[in-house]
Amino acid sequence: MNCKNQTIKSLQSMLVVGLALFSVQCGTAHNLSPDDVTDLTYPSSFKYVHRKQIVSKMHHLARTLDSLEKHFQDNPSEPSMTLVLQYLMDLQTTANKLAGGTTNNEKIDRYLPQFWSDIEAAKQQVQSTPPDFSKAQQVGYACHNCHMR
Repeated sequence: MNCKNQTIKSLQSMLVVGLALFSVQCGTAHNLSPDDVTDLTYPSSFKYVHRKQIVSKMHHLARTLDSLEKHFQDNPSEPSMTLVLQYLMDLQTTANKLAGGTTNNEKIDRYLPQFWSDIEAAKQQVQSTPPDFSKAQQVGYACHNCHMR
């Protein structure tokens, strides 16, 4: 049985390598980019997010959250509703670029919808009369929920 499992694993490995080489060859022959091959090999509901894109967007989220937190520290009694909303919308726009359907990143699929929802709730509270900044001050906690697990 052990020999049979090893044979199956070897065949699977050869198949994967063969498919990869075939994809590269087809892509080269038809001037297809890796993104084109990805589009052809995954269902339309699946969003492939490259690691470089994840890192770039996460760094942007971190910088925006730092700016938001600094604004609250510098203006504890009178934060600017306009500026806070601007930061929240920037966070939401960046999160949208990572999310949307099923991705190749389990943590994005699991935690980003809640992060987006937290931002939306914070925006609604900031726009209320009188403005409530409590949720906007806690938006960064979602990052800890994801990155500490």
